Amino acid sequence: MALQRGVREADTPAGPEGSDPRAGGDVRSSRVHTAWAILRRGAGLWIPVTALLLLSLPAFASEEIAESVPEGIEFLEPLPEHASRVSDPVRATLGHAWRTGDADLLARVERSQVAGARLGLRDLEPHARLALHQPGATDLARAEAAVSLAPGWPAGHFALARAQLADLSPLGAARSLADGVRATRHHVGARLWAGPALFSVLAATFVLSGIAFLVLATASAGGGLVRALGSLPGDLPAPSRLALIGCVLLAPLALGEGLLGLGFALLALGLVAPGWGRRAAVALAGGLVLIGMFPLLDAAARSLVLGRADPVALAAVDTQRGLADLATYSRLAAADASRPAGRAGGLGPDLLVREALGLRAHREGRHDEALVLMEPLLRAKDPRQLTHAANVKLAAREPEAAIALYEAASRSSDSPVIRVNLSQAYGSVVRLDQQDLALAEAQALGADDVRDRAEVLSRAPAATTFDLPADWTAVAARLDARAEPDTAEGLAAALRERLAPGLLGKAAPEAGAGWLAAIAAGLALAFLLGRLGHGLESDFYGGMAELLVAGGGEGARRADRLARLRARQARSERLRLGLSWVVPGAAGLLGRHALLGLLATTFAGAAVAMLGFARGPLDDGGALGPGVGLLAATGAALATALYLSTTAIAVWLRERS
Repeated sequence: MALQRGVREADTPAGPEGSDPRAGGDVRSSRVHTAWAILRRGAGLWIPVTALLLLSLPAFASEEIAESVPEGIEFLEPLPEHASRVSDPVRATLGHAWRTGDADLLARVERSQVAGARLGLRDLEPHARLALHQPGATDLARAEAAVSLAPGWPAGHFALARAQLADLSPLGAARSLADGVRATRHHVGARLWAGPALFSVLAATFVLSGIAFLVLATASAGGGLVRALGSLPGDLPAPSRLALIGCVLLAPLALGEGLLGLGFALLALGLVAPGWGRRAAVALAGGLVLIGMFPLLDAAARSLVLGRADPVALAAVDTQRGLADLATYSRLAAADASRPAGRAGGLGPDLLVREALGLRAHREGRHDEALVLMEPLLRAKDPRQLTHAANVKLAAREPEAAIALYEAASRSSDSPVIRVNLSQAYGSVVRLDQQDLALAEAQALGADDVRDRAEVLSRAPAATTFDLPADWTAVAARLDARAEPDTAEGLAAALRERLAPGLLGKAAPEAGAGWLAAIAAGLALAFLLGRLGHGLESDFYGGMAELLVAGGGEGARRADRLARLRARQARSERLRLGLSWVVPGAAGLLGRHALLGLLATTFAGAAVAMLGFARGPLDDGGALGPGVGLLAATGAALATALYLSTTAIAVWLRERS
């Protein structure tokens, strides 16, 4: 170690008057200089890579949205003469507003908004999809029209973000991207895609990064492990020791345990290398594989079956959003007829179905029928259902009953739309002070929503109120309750069988026991080799001292030998620096900061998983449109930047020490 200090001191330039630059205040400037040098070297890699990924976002989101236009929208072409007898009246009314009159995009948007407002609809998804393909308009104008027509449709916001990126407006694109993510949280179709996609990406990230780090940790300790096995009884030659390690790694595969078994074998061998920080990182990497294989894969499978858990609930959501056709209406009517409310022992009415059927009758002008259908909703506690019952009451010229329902709904909800509807009800009975108070409260809760609806109402004098379409919170608990556990478990088992077909992949308890057994075996082997007195690491400076002492000879020969060893050390350091930036996790392991290496490997695995699983396990049905590619590319770019930044920190800490 004295020689190690001497070599480093010989390479350190002397300060003025022979002062030590590491002493006193110069230590701080030396560290700053080292950090700046590392960041400068790293900037040559991570800044161009991250910038390239960010600039390529439009390319990742370049798929045509035409694929997301649903088939069977009857107003894509002029309706036949008998359309009134076979088409849905609500869809026919909205389609007539789109295709009749001026074909200019702005005129179509205004006509559609007026028609939707008269029906109580604010989000017009079919019109927004058509707006994205309006001929004679720029991509930016189309996307802005789509957002104006359907603020709650995530694909419109993502299309606007893509257009703004192409228009070199990154700040606007970032805002639109954030708006799209917020809309995704509430949109039912988007959530049914996002859940399986998110859990699939997380599962792939944990499994990929965990296995990759275990491979790297075992490989980095492989030389020391081969040498240490030579201290075992029997004096095994080096090739036999290497073959023994290979047998340990291949044994789980031969036993049919698959990737999970290989991961546990790598875990056991990776724990042999000394350093409790390193061992903790290796154990955590094995835990990541375990978490990805079981809880996350189970969550992905459960999310996949939600879309088929309750077709009636999804049909009710489509009806409330104005997307239903006659087949959907027939399904709802049959579901309602199968649950008679008055029969003894009956199940009682399905409030979600009654709400959808009542809204349909209300939009068609059949207010008396709507009142009968929504009668069970008068005793509901859901503010959305109370609001819809109040809308029907107000349309049926029962303003006092509507006001009471609006007030009950506003006490349990902070929705500005409810206050806007309440102000309309107050205005119908000329309670101007209360109307102003309700509007002021609505503006305090959501000024943008109030301004948006005020603009629409100004162009639709006959409209009075807006409906609150069912969002994800309205159906999430119901879908989760009706999802069949056996189906989800069977799907998760089928997915897991490809990676872990053996005993370890059958259930989480068996896998957890295998993880603990691998940890115990690795620590026991490390203790045994330690007791036999053989080190697992090679000390470069210690080996250099032995060579110098053994060489003897004149001072000139020793200086020449020292120079060659320094050159060898420089080549080794350059190789290590290159590996630190290119191989995920190598910087942390080489610098004795294994947890940083695991973190860097996880970020790299996330980037790979996001790009590899960009489409997700399901089709998004047009709910996200270009958002699928944008989200994958943005997430990959951020994960790459985090990986490179973590690597830079690990390199800096290694050179600083």
